[in-house]
Amino acid sequence: MLARSMTGGCTDLVNFSFFSKDRPLPPRVRELLDRALNEPAEPVDEQVVSVVAADLGATLGCVQAEAMELARREARHLPRVEDGEAFELAEKVQQWLMDTFIDTTWPACPDHPNHPLWLSDDKPPMWTCSRSGREFCQLGQLATVVSPTPEELAAKHERLAKEEAQLRAFLQRRRLQGGQGQA
Repeated sequence: MLARSMTGGCTDLVNFSFFSKDRPLPPRVRELLDRALNEPAEPVDEQVVSVVAADLGATLGCVQAEAMELARREARHLPRVEDGEAFELAEKVQQWLMDTFIDTTWPACPDHPNHPLWLSDDKPPMWTCSRSGREFCQLGQLATVVSPTPEELAAKHERLAKEEAQLRAFLQRRRLQGGQGQA
């Protein structure tokens, strides 16, 4: 999670001005990165993952397997809760999509496409317009209310693929360096 959020919206970690290829990472940053890269992930609730993945697939132009992996990866770093886990995961995915500029209005409001829908904390969570208060659908049902054009889906999928490639490259460099604290 930390590695991903630190690369979000940037080409990679070394582009931050306070990091240098010639200097070790600050101890706290190194500790957090090493923990994120080396600690075993928590098991995830696949039903929760599939609900969020359904909305990702409907809006980002990715196949179900890609949407599931993205949601599963984010779910691994969520604390386990008895109720509201899907809500928490959807909010986390939404924030990640905005932070990385893959889709800064995910999911776009059907009535006002320049802003995202937000999840209400109702049971079940509802995708809701913050301007009008209109509830559009339950979490996992975006396909019933949104219809992005093929061009929009292709552009979003391309941004997603680039971000994923940058993340994989960053994580691979960290693993090859054996967590020695240098980016």
